[in-house]
Amino acid sequence: MKKLYTFSLFSLLAAASVSAQSSTDTTQYTFAMPSLRLTPDARFSGLCNVGIAMPSDANSMHFNPANLALSDQKFNIGLSYAPDLQSIDQFFNYFSLFGKLGEKTALGGSLRFNSLGQVDSAVQDQSNNLIKSQLNREIALNIALSRRVGKNLSFGAAVKYVHSNLGSLRDSTGQIFLRPANALALDLSAAFVKRFKLMVEDDAQFRAGLSLTNIGTKLNYEPTNTNGALLPANAGLGLGFTYAITKDHHITLATDFNKLMVPSIPDPNSPDYDANGNGVADFLEQSVPEALLSSFNDHPEGAAGEIKELIYSVGIEYMFRRRYSFRFGHQGRDIIANLENRLAAGIGARFGVFQIYGSFARDNSLPTPAPVERTK
Repeated sequence: MKKLYTFSLFSLLAAASVSAQSSTDTTQYTFAMPSLRLTPDARFSGLCNVGIAMPSDANSMHFNPANLALSDQKFNIGLSYAPDLQSIDQFFNYFSLFGKLGEKTALGGSLRFNSLGQVDSAVQDQSNNLIKSQLNREIALNIALSRRVGKNLSFGAAVKYVHSNLGSLRDSTGQIFLRPANALALDLSAAFVKRFKLMVEDDAQFRAGLSLTNIGTKLNYEPTNTNGALLPANAGLGLGFTYAITKDHHITLATDFNKLMVPSIPDPNSPDYDANGNGVADFLEQSVPEALLSSFNDHPEGAAGEIKELIYSVGIEYMFRRRYSFRFGHQGRDIIANLENRLAAGIGARFGVFQIYGSFARDNSLPTPAPVERTK
């Protein structure tokens, strides 16, 4: 069994490294509030967004709420702050905590606040100057419950309230055409952990996780538009392997595979763009269940295109005396951030009950797809 765990992990790590290569695919996708997929803290950012099957902390509920019940800690709290060095009114905050309720149950919560700064609108005042909207912000409040079943398996669920305010803008007649939007979402996940012996007793650990996140209602920013915008729903698979080289030296290898469950935008000149001929693009009219299901079979290149949509990440974390940590990560093409071949590194240190993490990432931007005109 231990050979199976080890072989499975390293096979998938190799697959991620080979498949995470440059892509010329310029397919566009439709969704709102991509910040919900933003990794909230420096520890997981240093692993290049690997976290579905990593040993858990308070920030783990972003990736996999089920991990909370498998944690060795009874209580954990986290606070992250990521500023934009080019603008003081653009930053990202994340506050999270969880606690054990007995031996098998854990309850967690998080608050995500993302400030986008002020954005110029397309509306001009009487002096032909662009009107600046109010400070744009996005908020997500998350409550998670995790329950262990048996010794090695746990399940988790989280309910999420989402608020997105891109400004309240009015046209020249005073009519509001852009307003704040709200949505509710659900995360469902499972986690598995198995300790086994390689050299000495319980010196290795295999972890696996499945996670469906941001499955929720649409955000509707426009009073006259009844279709709304989808949240960035995601399906993720994670594998991890931890080995205690000695009592003081621990190393973890992990990989994540993510699939964004949103429709791809077809060519405006194709029959599939507006098959019913009502003047509204069909992908905008899809319900949430229809969009989730169609996202697995709507790429213009078919099955090969769906494989291209997978986001591969691989990371390694080394810990010395469970006090100092070093981590590195690599990610292939990211269709959310329009990036490819991301490299990341991070460090961490523990001082009593406090842990401090820092990370740095380097990205390569992909060519921006040509804009697609949408009929409303």
